[in-house]
Amino acid sequence: MYIRNHLSGVMSPIIVKDWPCLGELRRLAALNYSKRAYHSIKGLAEHNYEKYIVNERDDSVKRCNTIARTILMGCKLLREGIIEYISITGTSPKDIPKFIDELDLALKESTLPDAPQHENEIRDFLIDVRLSSLEEEQE
Repeated sequence: MYIRNHLSGVMSPIIVKDWPCLGELRRLAALNYSKRAYHSIKGLAEHNYEKYIVNERDDSVKRCNTIARTILMGCKLLREGIIEYISITGTSPKDIPKFIDELDLALKESTLPDAPQHENEIRDFLIDVRLSSLEEEQE
């Protein structure tokens, strides 16, 4: 189990912050940053680019900015080992392939491990949270 599909959700500044386990989940997510995140981030970007831009369903600046912001988050993760949400404006449909190329370059430059290093810790944490939740439901 690897949480790469949930990195942006867990680390998002707009996530509900009153869950008592969020800090620990974020700590464990950060311990598991690896190059594997690239595939999910690139897949999401390419999927949205194809679905909305290429198929002309929504090639608005807002949609393009959203796709670009996701890619920039991935570049920052791969290059610096941190997740940061960078505000971006004025992205056009023709810019998206350039951002994807930048993500490819960030992967080549990345010093992150190829695979997560603490998967067992996060797996145990998630199991404990789920079991605790089930126990509360039965009370």
